[in-house]
Amino acid sequence: MTRGETVAKGMGFFDLPAELMSALGTVLGFALVGQLDYNQQNSLGGWLELIGQVLESNAAQGQLLQAREQGDRLAAVERELAALRRELAELRSVKAPPNPR
Repeated sequence: MTRGETVAKGMGFFDLPAELMSALGTVLGFALVGQLDYNQQNSLGGWLELIGQVLESNAAQGQLLQAREQGDRLAAVERELAALRRELAELRSVKAPPNPR
């Protein structure tokens, strides 16, 4: 089974409930505490925080750009809808020629 198939079936890491993710992080943190001295804990903790900050910064910028793109598309659809409404109003205001039958 490929990684994509695992995620598609809802069995991936990112499909875990929030409480379980927090519990796993807590268990892993305490497991590492017993294996590392204070300097190692501090170094590893700072490094993991850096990774988290990079991920958060990247995701925030990606969300901003994605929201802008969606907003631009929505604005374009709204402009097109307004143009169609104007055209429809013009068509309704024009009287139809009499039926020659």
